[in-house]
Amino acid sequence: NNPKIYEKLKFLQNAIGAVPSPFDCYMAMRGLKTLHIRMQQHTKNATAVASFLEAHPKVERVIYPGLKSHPQYQVAKSQMRM
Repeated sequence: NNPKIYEKLKFLQNAIGAVPSPFDCYMAMRGLKTLHIRMQQHTKNATAVASFLEAHPKVERVIYPGLKSHPQYQVAKSQMRM
């Protein structure tokens, strides 16, 4: 019921994004629907690159938890669902 407070809150909501637009909500939902597929593909690609580098004669060491040679491979395997 206070016009000053109303204007201040209206400005803050718009300025700091406290209330997302319908389009922002749509984009967030769309991104969440495909997140698991994208993460699976990221893991697959990263493992392929790490395996290639590990086998390359000019590469001394590869630190990637998705490789069986990594000390925390079992932890990564359980967390990453590899």
